[in-house]
Amino acid sequence: MASYNKIIFGGNVVSDPVSKPMGNSTLATFSVASNRKRKDAEGNVKEEVCFLEVEAWGKQADICVKYLHRGEPVMIEGRLKQSTWDDKNGGGKRSKHSLICEDIILLAPPKDASVKDTSIKKEPKPEDRIKAKIDMIRDAGFQVTRIDSTPIKPKLEVDDLPF
Repeated sequence: MASYNKIIFGGNVVSDPVSKPMGNSTLATFSVASNRKRKDAEGNVKEEVCFLEVEAWGKQADICVKYLHRGEPVMIEGRLKQSTWDDKNGGGKRSKHSLICEDIILLAPPKDASVKDTSIKKEPKPEDRIKAKIDMIRDAGFQVTRIDSTPIKPKLEVDDLPF
């Protein structure tokens, strides 16, 4: 049977990404926390938090350092990597899982985005914000594919009816 290792993980950035040169590439590391609320048997709301270390390489690392900040929502697609080592204090084998970033979706607008016309103080339309995010992601070299490929049908007006 063929192996398959793919994960899509969404949550909030725990701390600003830290980058360091690795040979002729760059490595950025940061953590993402995903919260889940559920009710226990007594009806009390319990919150579970899952922290996952993320590694981004090359151009993706540069994008993460530039655009990701603590507390911002992000969605990352990639693969899991398990690292194992011997404990220095004689505690036996230790291991951890990391998410190796293959694609990233920034869910918050970039902090350094400038408004083209400063005389207009209106909030941008959601469609404009989404288009700007997609353009930024494409400029970074990522492929963007729409999930909802169903065409939008216009609503009929009363004047459009044939009777």
